Amino acid sequence: AQATIRHKAKRAKAGGVMFFVLFASFWTASVGIFDYIIFTQIYSSMSAVDYPTTKGKVVKSSIKSNRDSDGDTTYQADVHFTYVVNDVSYRGEEYSYSTWGSSDRSIARKVTKKFPVGDEVTVYYNPDDPEDAVLMAGFPTESTFILLFLMPFNLVGLGLWGAVIWGVKESMFGKDDGKIGGYPVLRDGFVSRIEIVKGNPIISMFVGFGIGCFLSIFPIAFLGYTSSITAVIGAFVFAFILAIVGIVWTLRHNASGKGDLIVDKSSMKIRIPPD
Repeated sequence: AQATIRHKAKRAKAGGVMFFVLFASFWTASVGIFDYIIFTQIYSSMSAVDYPTTKGKVVKSSIKSNRDSDGDTTYQADVHFTYVVNDVSYRGEEYSYSTWGSSDRSIARKVTKKFPVGDEVTVYYNPDDPEDAVLMAGFPTESTFILLFLMPFNLVGLGLWGAVIWGVKESMFGKDDGKIGGYPVLRDGFVSRIEIVKGNPIISMFVGFGIGCFLSIFPIAFLGYTSSITAVIGAFVFAFILAIVGIVWTLRHNASGKGDLIVDKSSMKIRIPPD
């Protein structure tokens, strides 16, 4: 009977692990698509700094809008320009490798004001494919802001795979020696400390960083600083500070022993950790 119960418990654990594998795979693939787009934009924008340049002329500078099924409207700058490379004329339609629509029309308006019709501009073109050209090269702030937005989702994915690894470890190897109910036990003579509530500093670091990124999104977006490199860098600094706070708080909590269940055999007393 006990063998049957253990077998069923093992199958239940295996089923739970399989669920987490499937869910983690779906989550990672979904978020990974956006990660790929973002990093591709960042790489292309940074690479464009070393592209050869030529003079060009803006022939169209307007704002295009797009309304989704929910009735929400996003705005994006639509800038076209002409240029000549090796006596061949080209027409570019992407002012940057990092272009995103926004519900804030003023962001698109800033771009059209920067590149008005008839303005002479510097064009960065790909020497291997002159049709591939942009007007803005260097670090793309807009893509970095989207990366800031995606960071909590990436950390959730990391946590899911951590749960998968833990589940596989528990299913294959069972409980570790020296543990009671899966909790670490510290023995000192007649006193045993069962670490029921013990935080993981690494997990606290990721949680703090994710919360910092999440909280930073709203003031940056609402105040219209998505194109400000200072604001985005400040957001990451804030997230790093919260990550450090999470580590320090967890280490101090663990050292205090407040989350330990203490069993004192000499006095026959048990101290239950507070809620």
